[in-house]
Parts: sequence; structure tokens; C-alpha cells
Amino acid sequence: METNKTEIVEKENPKSKQLIMWLAILLIPVLIFFVMSKKNSGSGDTQNSTAPVQTVQDPKVSALINASLEAYNQKDYQKCVDLCDAAIAINPNSYIAYSNKCSGLILLQKYDEAIEAGKKSISINPSYKYGIGNLKWATDEKAKAEAAKK
Repeated sequence: METNKTEIVEKENPKSKQLIMWLAILLIPVLIFFVMSKKNSGSGDTQNSTAPVQTVQDPKVSALINASLEAYNQKDYQKCVDLCDAAIAINPNSYIAYSNKCSGLILLQKYDEAIEAGKKSISINPSYKYGIGNLKWATDEKAKAEAAKK
């Protein structure tokens, strides 16, 4: 009778090895993802970070940025710029406010100020795609205006 039990165990052993192998194959990437997520979540030493990140924003700054977007959409570009200036007064590292200010200044045809705001936006966050795009837009519009004068 013991031989039957041994045979059953031997038959189940390859299946359990396969199950363990598949679990390992599936779980290892998940575990790596969670470990990397935890490492990059900012829970560690943030002083060594190379790019400033505006993750937690003052609610007042958020409200001013949203209001600036609303003013922009209503084509009130001076109000957009003024609201961005108010947001920047609260948080001088708000790359979003600088980028929005850049957009408003372009449409007010204040290209040098727009370029300055665009440069400030990407100096704070070099990977912010709207800041990069708005700076390019500002420099292109300035070039067009200068070409039209000639």
C-alpha cells in the first residue's frame, strides 16, 4: 500500500513544480513593479531628485490655475496672465502657472515676456510638455512678428 502513496506523490510532484514555476513567472514582474513603484514614489530621499516635481499643489494655486485656464478659454488673456501671476506669488515653483502665463502673453503679443515665462516653466520642470510646447510657440510667434516687420 505504501507504494501506491509514493506513486501518487510522484505523479503530483511535476504538476506542483509547474504550478510553482508559473506562479513565479507571473509574480516576479508584479513584485518588481511594486518595489520600483515604492522606490520612485518619493518615500525615499527627495533631496537627490534631479527634476523638481509639483506633486502636491496648494489648493489656492490649483484654483488660480484653473481660473486662468477659464479666462484663457474665454479669450480674456490679460486676466489669464494676472491669475497666473497670483499663483506664482503663492508658489514660485509652479511650472504650470508659468506655462499658462506664457500662453496668455503670446496671445497678447508680448513675445519676450512669453519666452521668459516659458523658459522659467521648463527650468522648473524640463519634462513638462506644455511648457516646452508653449516656449516653442512663443519663439515661433516672435520670429514671425520680426519677419513681418522686415
